Formats: sequence, structure tokens, C-alpha cells
Amino acid sequence: MGLLRHVVGVAGAGSHWDGNTVASTGYPCMDSVGQGDLITGDWPNAVNSATGCDSSQACAWPRQALEPVYEWLNAWTTTENPGTYWSVTDAGSFQANRDYYLYTPSFDGTSGVGSGTSLPATCTVGTGFWKTNEGKWNEGTNPIYTDQGQLYKCTSTDHWDVFYTPYPYPHPLVDGSSPTVRFKAVGASRSQTE
Repeated sequence: MGLLRHVVGVAGAGSHWDGNTVASTGYPCMDSVGQGDLITGDWPNAVNSATGCDSSQACAWPRQALEPVYEWLNAWTTTENPGTYWSVTDAGSFQANRDYYLYTPSFDGTSGVGSGTSLPATCTVGTGFWKTNEGKWNEGTNPIYTDQGQLYKCTSTDHWDVFYTPYPYPHPLVDGSSPTVRFKAVGASRSQTE
């Protein structure tokens, strides 16, 4: 069980499309873990639509916010090669407990992601905790995963907030029920049943 993101960015030291806070890697890299301004046009003539800058200008970087990957309880067991589904190919650009948080079986709130029934009393900002005795999303007979849970994130020192709750299983469109779809438009709030 884990929340993963597809990472498409490749850092290039000195590229104006990257954040370049770390000169040797270009970190944070455009389109890596995070999101930012809309880039329009075709390469190499693309333009940052918010700033009007192209790749020849330092203001081209799309001001992407850090949105780390959280991984927990993703593992396989084989006699030849047990392990997890995570690997880092560019340690200079992607760092643990900044760009990604990995499951830690002996979690103490200082790094990574833990799991269990009680949130640790202390935590470091950014860490996560999969609380297994909360959530009512798994109401079906999922043969792969039968537990419940919600992911909490440490948002300030020693303070946890719910960060992720999986979508219900089975999906309401599969079991025939009519879900309530809630969305918020600019300047309005409405609910619609589909």
C-alpha cells in the first residue's frame, strides 16, 4: 500500500527551466516531484506562461512547489531477492526526507513513513504515518488488501494532519451505487449527484 507519483523530470545544471538552488544538479528539476506554472509552446522555444520568460532567461523556472512522494508497506517477499519497490537513480537531485519519504518499520517520527494504530507524540515536518485503524474506504472484498487506513503528514513540529485517504473500494461506479460528486468552482460551491 503506498502513494506513488510518476517522476518525469531530469535535472540539468544551469538550465533556466530548473530551480538551480543546488548548482551542481539544477535542483529542483522541472517536472520532478512537484508542480508549477504552465509551460506553452514547443521545445526549444517554450515559454513560461506566468512569467513570459523563455529558456534563455532565469525567470523561466516554473516555480514548482515541492510535493514529495510517500511510500509505505510496498514490499515483496521472494527467497531470491526480497525488498521494496523504490530506488533512486539520481541521489544528487532526489534526497530522502525532502523529495521522498520511505517506509520505516521502526518509525519514531523523525524520518520516513511509519504505520500502526497510534500516531507518535512527536514528529518532524514532512514525515508520514499510515494509521491502520482509521478510514472506511475498503468496504468490499479486495483480495489484495483487506485493511483500512489513512495517511497522516506532520505539518508542523509534533502536529499531524490527515493527508491522504484512499478512494472507496469497490469503486461506486463498479458496484452500481450513485456517488455524490463534490467540487468547488471559482467563487462557488456545489454538489452534484451523477
